Amino acid sequence: MDDDAKTVLRIASRQRLLIWAILCQLLVFLGPFAVALAATAAGAPIELSESGYGVVLTVLTAAYLVAAVVAFFAVIVLACEFYGSVFGVLIGMLTVVPLLGTLILLSVNQRATHALLRSEVAVGFMGAKRETLPLPG
Repeated sequence: MDDDAKTVLRIASRQRLLIWAILCQLLVFLGPFAVALAATAAGAPIELSESGYGVVLTVLTAAYLVAAVVAFFAVIVLACEFYGSVFGVLIGMLTVVPLLGTLILLSVNQRATHALLRSEVAVGFMGAKRETLPLPG
C-alpha cells in the first residue's frame, strides 16, 4: 500500500474518533438542560439536594471529563497530521476549554473531511464511508 492510502486510512480512523468525541461533548453540554426541562415539565422544582439532580450533574461532569480526554487525544493525533507536532499539541491543549474545545473539534473535523474528499473518499455523518476507503494491504 502506498503512503497516500495509509494517510487516508489514518485520517479516516482518527476522524471517526473525533466525531465520537464531538457527539459526547454535545450530549454532555445538553444533558443539564434536558434534565432541567424534564423536571420543569413534571412540575417539580429543581433542587440540588433532592431528586438526584446533583447526582445527574456529577455523572454529567464525569462524562464531560472522559469526553474531554478522548477529544484531547483525538485532536492531537489528527491535528499533528495536518499542522505538525507542535501546533497539533497546542490545539489539543485548547480542547480542554469547554466551548472553545468544541469549536476546535469541529474545525479539525472539517479539515479532515476536506482531506478525505480530496482523496475521493465519500464522507457521511460518522466519517468516511468504508466502501470508498482504499483497501489495506
